[in-house]
Amino acid sequence: MKPELLFALKKIAELGGIEDWIEITSKELGDQMDKSQQCASLYINELLELEMLLRLPGKKAKLKLTDKGKKELLQLYEDLGKILHGKTRIEITGYVTKGLGEGKFYIGKEQYSEQIFENFGFKPFPGTLNLKLEKESLSSFLMLREKPGILLRGFVERDRTYGNVKCFKATVQELMCIVVIPERSHHTDIMEVVSKHNLRSLLDLKDGDRVIVRVEIDGR
Repeated sequence: MKPELLFALKKIAELGGIEDWIEITSKELGDQMDKSQQCASLYINELLELEMLLRLPGKKAKLKLTDKGKKELLQLYEDLGKILHGKTRIEITGYVTKGLGEGKFYIGKEQYSEQIFENFGFKPFPGTLNLKLEKESLSSFLMLREKPGILLRGFVERDRTYGNVKCFKATVQELMCIVVIPERSHHTDIMEVVSKHNLRSLLDLKDGDRVIVRVEIDGR
């Protein structure tokens, strides 16, 4: 795939086109890429032909990546990670936000807690640090969701089924933690972090504070 098309695809993703439709003209995309309107229009048409982009007509066209387009970006990300970091670690950035209490409920379940101890060597604080991800980190989180991770197996309790949860080793300000991704979760812009510490309290974090999470994507 031509580098300029990857650049255009990446820019559309950064502007929010991974999960949502974005309104943008070819001139605006060209300005974002430091290219002419004609070049940007050509890139959009080529990406449409390659079935990596969808477009809704209108006074201002709406664009969105297809699954094929997302996979192309993920492959690029993995290739670069392999070159730069040995394909072992990525950085994901988000802003502290309030959760719905679901993390506390699930992590408080002994079946999950015991599996976390078996796999990671610590008993989790009964709650999660919830981060609303920056746009620039959405593609990284999407890639993480596709990785196998370390599995916490689901279980049945009192006729209620609790699903599998994928986990990844991580650090926040050098503190060991894990990123947890329930297999049934539909969140694509919220990431949950679990630690033996109350991270909010220990790091004096408040809603809106920016947090960088360094996540190991391969190995235990």
